[in-house]
This record gives sequence, C-alpha cells and structure tokens, in this order.
Amino acid sequence: MFDTIRISAIICTHNREKTLKNAIQSLIHQTLDASLYEIIVVDNASTDRTAEIAGEFSFVENFTYVYEPRLGLSYARNTGVDRASGRIVAFIDDDAIASTDWMEKILKAFSDIPCAGAVGGKVEPVWEVPPPPWLCDFMQFALSLLDWSEEPLELGTDQFLIGTNMAIPRDLLIRYGAFTPLLGRKGNNLISSEEIELIEKIRDSGRTIYYDPGILVQHFVPSARLKQSWFKKRWFAEGVSDATMYCLKNNPSKACMLKMAMKTLINVLKNPLGACIGILPITYKRKFKKAYRSIVNIGFLWGIVAASFGSIKTNSHNVRGNV
Repeated sequence: MFDTIRISAIICTHNREKTLKNAIQSLIHQTLDASLYEIIVVDNASTDRTAEIAGEFSFVENFTYVYEPRLGLSYARNTGVDRASGRIVAFIDDDAIASTDWMEKILKAFSDIPCAGAVGGKVEPVWEVPPPPWLCDFMQFALSLLDWSEEPLELGTDQFLIGTNMAIPRDLLIRYGAFTPLLGRKGNNLISSEEIELIEKIRDSGRTIYYDPGILVQHFVPSARLKQSWFKKRWFAEGVSDATMYCLKNNPSKACMLKMAMKTLINVLKNPLGACIGILPITYKRKFKKAYRSIVNIGFLWGIVAASFGSIKTNSHNVRGNV
C-alpha cells in the first residue's frame, strides 16, 4: 500500500450487488493520482454477491475489502474509519457514482477552507423511473438528494450534508467517536441522522460545514422509494431518529422524557387532519407538509416513549462501535 495516502474513500454496502460495481469504478477512475487515495469497501453483513463483486477489483493496488458482520451503517462506517490511512475520510453510498474529480475537489476544499470540519456537495438523482407528479422539492432530502446552492457556501445551522457525499478529517471522526450505532440504517430499518448528529458536534466545536456543488455525486433512486408508503415509513423513522438524537444530546431523566412525550402528543392531537392525511393516499402536493409534520411527530413520540422505558438505550458508554 502507498504511504502517500491523503484521502480514504469509503463505500459501505449491504446487499447492493446491482449498483456496487459502478460505485467502485467511479472511484477508480479519478483525476487524483491513485497514489494519493485509497478505496475501502465495507461489506455490512451482505448475503448476496457483494464479496464476489469486490473480489473483481482485487488487482487494484489502492483497493481494500473489509467484512463487517454487525448489521448497521454506523458500524460499517466506523469500521471503514478504523481502516482508513488518509487524513481525510470521504463517504459515498453503494448506489452512487462520484464525478471524476470528486476526490480532487474535496482535497481542494479542505485546502481552501482550513477551518472546515466537514465538506460535501451536490447529489443529483438518477431516476429508475420518472418521478411521480406528487413529489415535492422538500421530499427529495429523504431520497439523499441535495442542492443547497449553485455557488460554494458555508452551511447554516439548519443545513446539513448528505452521507452519500461527505468528507471529514479523520482526527475529528476519532475525536467525536464517529457514528453512533443508535442511529443509521440497519438493513430495511430506515432510522437515519447519524451524520447529522456528528456534524452538529463538529459545528458546535467552531468548525465550518462547507458545501461546494462542484463536489458532485449522482445517486440512484429506485422505483421502490417513489411510493407514498415509503415516504411515510421514512418520515416516521425520521421522528424516531430525532427522539434518539434528543436523548443523546440531553441525556434527559425519565420524567423529562415523559414530559416531552406529552408535549408531542398534544401537537399530534392539534393536527388530526395531518394524521389522517398521513394514512390516506395524497393527491395534492400542499398536503404533504401537513402529513410530514404529523408523521414525524408520531415517530418522535414513539421514540421518546421507547427511550423512557429503556427500549432505546442512549446513555451507554459504548454506543459508538469501533471508533
């Protein structure tokens, strides 16, 4: 292995044999000299041909395949961080394709912005089928699509990067414990926000979160994610994720969690129409935001109640996995 590695690109994968090869190939064909970067594929308990596909790239000198048996995207990402040699660790999904200058532009961004704690860019869709007419712009974040601006900018406190196009200095990943396994996808479980929880910590330390649309990734959107039922499951999981983040950040007492649960229940009851809309098929775009708020609140309520009864343990000293 080269001893000049500046950036480690990590692909975490779980049963994505159909898209993994294209993701790997996009990292092999980069404008950055191959001696300056490495590719690490972390196989997260796959049961398909993932290992076989990764084996096809064993001839690539800067390519490494790692198997992580614990199911969970956060476990896989942390395993990748453990194995990384580069000062910068970049993450891309197993169903995404990096632009040819992706890594070169990431390194340039960190060079131009010395205080940057995380860098990312635009994520464009590659639709398996044409998007449905009811798909709203605000819903695209759930599809891991991102377009904050046509120009580079420092992101505000209500703006975040997407895990499929994100790079962080390795020393910061180690310092903040990388990704908590309490958040992040686990197979078909849609719990998320592990990157948001980490970025909030980095931002709170005074570091800049930087977005450059030139750091471009194309992300495959399967037809299965273009159904209203999928979005509703995703929004419920977002609420559960928000509840978990609240508990991780505040470590509230059981009494505080139950108080928060009652407050959230009141908000749900104040908008019964939104809850009903969330159950029924939606034909008008303007109704989606009402359904979104109600479903997220219901998910948050479930998450807080589960945490208060110990179903979600957020005060463990070993919630960070490997790192």
